[in-house]
Amino acid sequence: MLKLITTRLKFVSATFCCFALIVLFFSFSPLADAKNEIQWNADQPLIWDDFAGSQSANAKFAALTSSNIHYDFEEGTDSLKINVYCYFDKKKSKVKKRDRGNELLLRHEQYHFNISELLPGN
Repeated sequence: MLKLITTRLKFVSATFCCFALIVLFFSFSPLADAKNEIQWNADQPLIWDDFAGSQSANAKFAALTSSNIHYDFEEGTDSLKINVYCYFDKKKSKVKKRDRGNELLLRHEQYHFNISELLPGN
């Protein structure tokens, strides 16, 4: 009976791992664009120059933060380590010209990026 339970647990565990890897593979982008993305770092807050996209003066919002999750793999002899990272997308992040000097707004946008980092939780 114990052997049957152990076998079933191994099957359930393997099935869950396969499912998790499939979700990761289809949910996140595997590679970062070094020129246009900034990896989240507590010691490197965003600055207005990081917002390279163009925001229309008629846009509904003063600024927009776009962040992505990337991953890579490290294979061991009998293990697989998945590293997950949060990145700020410079091209897709934008701010209206008139709001570029607003430090409160910049801090607000930084909080969006910080929240994105909660998923990988590095």
